[in-house]
Amino acid sequence: MYCFKEWYGITIPINESQESQYVLNHLISKYKDIYDDCGQELTEFLNYLKYDNDMLVFFDYHVNDAEIITIDGALKSLYDDKLLIFAGDHDIPNLYTTAFASKEDCLNYYKKEFGDILPKNFKYDENLGKLTYITLE
Repeated sequence: MYCFKEWYGITIPINESQESQYVLNHLISKYKDIYDDCGQELTEFLNYLKYDNDMLVFFDYHVNDAEIITIDGALKSLYDDKLLIFAGDHDIPNLYTTAFASKEDCLNYYKKEFGDILPKNFKYDENLGKLTYITLE
């Protein structure tokens, strides 16, 4: 069965890129005990994190038709079938309200929450926004 999913936050495609490997290595370092408990198996580790951690980290695979509308309003298609999502613990924007008073407030929130895991030169403007995709459930 296919399921449509929607998240607000930072999206990191899981692939062989330097950025992806940097994030994975920092997650493993931050949660070394959990990684070891999972037999140092990455998929099991990422699945475990989404249910038992102190921040909102979600891992999804078998992803299709992934797109992110960035904080700047640009539409960006993602072609990787595995995604790591750092979701914010804030109100979901709708037609009547916004989650943040300004773009700068939003960027500062995500930098504070996830900056210790992301590269120093991380392009928040290109990877932060509303993510939608279809996956198998």
